[in-house]
Amino acid sequence: MAQIFDAPSKAILRSQIAEHIAETDKNDKRELQAGEEPLPNDRFFDRELSWLKFNKRVLELAQDEDLPIIERASFAAI
Repeated sequence: MAQIFDAPSKAILRSQIAEHIAETDKNDKRELQAGEEPLPNDRFFDRELSWLKFNKRVLELAQDEDLPIIERASFAAI
């Protein structure tokens, strides 16, 4: 015979999920060691600027007519 189970209410599920997330957040946070500083909030912005500068340099090399065509093609492939 099949048993019928009552599903927990949405409110109970939400509270259990919130508790789980709160516990996970506590475990993920670690204390900084001596001499260690927190990362700046704009660190990802700097990374994106670096990628854009790299892409610009590669594109300039691909367009440089002083380079042999095979080297220009390899830069264009990047």
